[in-house]
Amino acid sequence: MTLKPAEGGELADRWQTLPVEQILLLRRHKNFLAPLAPLVDQLPAGPDAEHVRTWLLVLPHLP
Repeated sequence: MTLKPAEGGELADRWQTLPVEQILLLRRHKNFLAPLAPLVDQLPAGPDAEHVRTWLLVLPHLP
Protein backbone atom coordinates (compact mmCIF):
# COMPACT_ATOMS: atom_id res chain seq x y z
CA MET A 1 0.00 0.00 0.00
CA THR A 2 1.60 3.21 -1.13
CA LEU A 3 -1.21 5.54 -0.09
CA LYS A 4 -2.75 6.28 3.27
CA PRO A 5 -6.50 5.76 3.54
CA ALA A 6 -7.13 9.52 3.69
CA GLU A 7 -5.10 10.03 0.50
CA GLY A 8 -6.93 7.22 -1.23
CA GLY A 9 -10.29 8.63 -0.19
CA GLU A 10 -9.42 12.10 -1.41
CA LEU A 11 -8.25 10.77 -4.76
CA ALA A 12 -11.25 8.45 -5.04
CA ASP A 13 -13.61 11.41 -4.74
CA ARG A 14 -12.25 12.79 -8.00
CA TRP A 15 -10.84 9.74 -9.73
CA GLN A 16 -12.51 10.56 -13.05
CA THR A 17 -10.31 13.65 -13.39
CA LEU A 18 -7.03 11.91 -12.50
CA PRO A 19 -4.28 10.84 -14.89
CA VAL A 20 -4.40 7.18 -15.90
CA GLU A 21 -1.41 6.35 -13.68
CA GLN A 22 -3.22 7.52 -10.55
CA ILE A 23 -6.41 5.71 -11.53
CA LEU A 24 -4.38 2.53 -11.94
CA LEU A 25 -2.80 3.08 -8.53
CA LEU A 26 -6.27 3.33 -6.98
CA ARG A 27 -7.32 0.17 -8.84
CA ARG A 28 -4.29 -1.69 -7.48
CA HIS A 29 -5.27 -0.67 -3.97
CA LYS A 30 -8.86 -1.80 -4.59
CA ASN A 31 -7.72 -5.14 -6.03
CA PHE A 32 -5.42 -5.68 -3.06
CA LEU A 33 -8.09 -4.83 -0.48
CA ALA A 34 -11.15 -6.55 -1.91
CA PRO A 35 -10.13 -10.09 -0.85
CA LEU A 36 -9.60 -8.84 2.72
CA ALA A 37 -13.18 -7.61 3.14
CA PRO A 38 -14.70 -10.99 4.07
CA LEU A 39 -11.73 -11.75 6.36
CA VAL A 40 -11.55 -8.50 8.29
CA ASP A 41 -13.35 -9.87 11.36
CA GLN A 42 -10.83 -12.68 11.57
CA LEU A 43 -7.81 -10.40 11.71
CA PRO A 44 -6.11 -10.20 15.10
CA ALA A 45 -6.70 -6.93 16.93
CA GLY A 46 -4.04 -4.33 16.41
CA PRO A 47 -2.92 -1.43 14.27
CA ASP A 48 -2.74 -3.49 11.07
CA ALA A 49 -6.35 -4.63 11.46
CA GLU A 50 -7.46 -1.06 12.09
CA HIS A 51 -5.56 0.08 9.02
CA VAL A 52 -7.36 -2.53 6.92
CA ARG A 53 -10.73 -1.54 8.41
CA THR A 54 -10.07 2.10 7.59
CA TRP A 55 -9.15 1.21 4.02
CA LEU A 56 -12.28 -0.92 3.67
CA LEU A 57 -14.35 2.20 4.34
CA VAL A 58 -12.68 3.78 1.30
CA LEU A 59 -13.02 0.66 -0.86
CA PRO A 60 -16.53 1.37 -2.24
CA HIS A 61 -15.33 4.73 -3.54
CA LEU A 62 -12.33 3.42 -5.44
CA PRO A 63 -12.57 3.03 -9.22
